[in-house]
Amino acid sequence: TLTTLLVGGCFGPMCAPNGQGVVPMFQKYIRGGLFWPACPPMGFPVHDIRDVAVMHSLAMTSDVTGRYITPQKWGTFKACCDGLKSDSRTSKCMLPFFTLPSCFKPVFACVGPMLGIDKSMPRRMWGASPKIDYGKTTNDFALEGFTPIGIPEMMVDTELSFQLHKIP
Repeated sequence: TLTTLLVGGCFGPMCAPNGQGVVPMFQKYIRGGLFWPACPPMGFPVHDIRDVAVMHSLAMTSDVTGRYITPQKWGTFKACCDGLKSDSRTSKCMLPFFTLPSCFKPVFACVGPMLGIDKSMPRRMWGASPKIDYGKTTNDFALEGFTPIGIPEMMVDTELSFQLHKIP
């Protein structure tokens, strides 16, 4: 039998001290001021790695088969940055003050590629978060009452693992 878990970006404590991959790169961009003084109203699906570990454990120990969307948060860039602001142990250099108004979408679409952001991202990700139904996952894995770890906690734990492993 095969169970497929559809997982988004995984934040939280890192196990490897090398700081490689998309999530550490995103964290470095945030810490380096990519979104200073303002960030676009864009986001992406995020998970805490500990929630993903729970889902993998459930998938391996249950009889369910099929494709499942792992319960996740829609992490806007601002929410991720505000997560870093929420704890005194994190570095807060160059974090944004506000979210860009919608009139900046064409400007951001032009400037984004110079910042390393794909030119299609504003068109695909600008604005409100999508509505995702986790009913099948919740029912088949008996997740009633399961609450994924919040964005502030996962961002703080990612930053603290950067400090632990001395990742610049």
